[in-house]
Amino acid sequence: MTAPTEEENVIAAIEAFTPLSVQTSAQATAVTNTKARLLYATAARTQGNFSLFYAQAQRDLARDLVKRNISLPDEDKILAYAYLIWNYGIKKFPDWEAKSVSSGGESVSRDKAGMTSAMAAYTELLKGSKKANQSVPVIGTMDDYANYDERLKPANIEQEQLAGDE
Repeated sequence: MTAPTEEENVIAAIEAFTPLSVQTSAQATAVTNTKARLLYATAARTQGNFSLFYAQAQRDLARDLVKRNISLPDEDKILAYAYLIWNYGIKKFPDWEAKSVSSGGESVSRDKAGMTSAMAAYTELLKGSKKANQSVPVIGTMDDYANYDERLKPANIEQEQLAGDE
């Protein structure tokens, strides 16, 4: 059995960490799973195009990593792609940035208009990685007496001489 490709891992992460379902390449070839929220290489009015979203997520993540000067392990990149693709799926619909949405007697309000929950999750992932990658420099001590050249010392006084003067 071969290891899953990055694309297969991204599809698995989308289905595990987001409410989206994804049509795989094999399913697209066999014309199955056509009700998935993300179709593999096509799109419909209510369905996104996984291949286009994935390519855009790769570009956006690469740009954000450079802009924030951070690096992500491969497994976190998979999750970042999933969150970005979820964000694109949300933004496909015209009411994505409405302050509140109602349907069937239920209403949902957003704290921040213009920020999807998917983008908030992506941003938190990057912030967590930034904190994990930060390091505090260690400042060592220098033993001047042992490391300075004798000619550069301001006074050539030995420790024994100091102790004997007391």
